[in-house]
Amino acid sequence: MHEKFNASAVIFDLDGTLVDTAPDLTLALNHVLVKAGRDAVQGAAVRCMVGHGARALIVKGLEDTGGLLDDAEIDAMFEDFIEFYGANIAVGSRPFPGAVDYLARLQAAGIKLGLCTNKPQDLTEALTGALDLTRYFDVIAGGDRFAARKPDPLHVTGTLDLLGAAANETLFIGDSETDLKAARAAGVPIALVTFGYSRDPVESLSPDAVIESYEDLT
Repeated sequence: MHEKFNASAVIFDLDGTLVDTAPDLTLALNHVLVKAGRDAVQGAAVRCMVGHGARALIVKGLEDTGGLLDDAEIDAMFEDFIEFYGANIAVGSRPFPGAVDYLARLQAAGIKLGLCTNKPQDLTEALTGALDLTRYFDVIAGGDRFAARKPDPLHVTGTLDLLGAAANETLFIGDSETDLKAARAAGVPIALVTFGYSRDPVESLSPDAVIESYEDLT
């Protein structure tokens, strides 16, 4: 990204970008896996599974612990997962170092702030509320707020519309190929953090910028 790029708006992904949610996602996944007679999985493994929604996380967990179950059983696990996760959404989840201060500095500078995450709207609002993050965002767009979610660009363009922001004057900050594909298709410059949940090194995805720490950003 050109060093003189100035954004009037910044859109953030949530899981793996602003907040380390892996501890509570691991807790919820292991809750349903153990009830299904499977072994628990480690948090490090879950970090590489996050980003495509709870059902996809359960499917990956099943694949890694003995194989898939039928659709009805997965549906039941999904409902159990959502209920358990909703009740334990901020037990171990915390903003990444420097993230809250960065949001505060952007807000103080008059930058419009949006949140664009595949996490369902109600769970997103529950998490941001529990961590006192809601007050920083002008728009919160969960994965079910629009007709499509990332990597579909509609999720990003819908967030832009609600913010009243232009694509070429907005920066998207995410942690995965899903974020990159959505932002690229929406015409929004994209920065990826190195400390998130990407399966591959984010440098290999060729984002416009790489963020190694919020604490180092000016």
